[in-house]
Amino acid sequence: MLILVLLHVLVATAVLAGARRAPLAGAVAGIVVLGATAVMAVVEGVGASTPRTESWDWVPELGLSLAIRLDGFGVVMVLVVSVIGVLVLGYSASYFDRDDTYVRFVGLFEA
Repeated sequence: MLILVLLHVLVATAVLAGARRAPLAGAVAGIVVLGATAVMAVVEGVGASTPRTESWDWVPELGLSLAIRLDGFGVVMVLVVSVIGVLVLGYSASYFDRDDTYVRFVGLFEA
């Protein structure tokens, strides 16, 4: 699950840094990542007997950790957000002009 979170950050950084020449490619990469997130939520969460949980120590001296949990409600929310994200990016590809504002929108939307 952490891989997909990092993939969102990676795509957003790549779009903001280097997609000025091909802004539509940034939107396609965002749609692919959102689709992969939705597929992962369905595969990992639907029908699972226990919620999937991943945890990493963030500041062990203070007892702080980063935890991601995917339960039934989490699956529904991931699907809602991912589907709406795909629809927004798909619509924005035809709505916005291909300029710097579109690239910035896609990068910030993906982040």
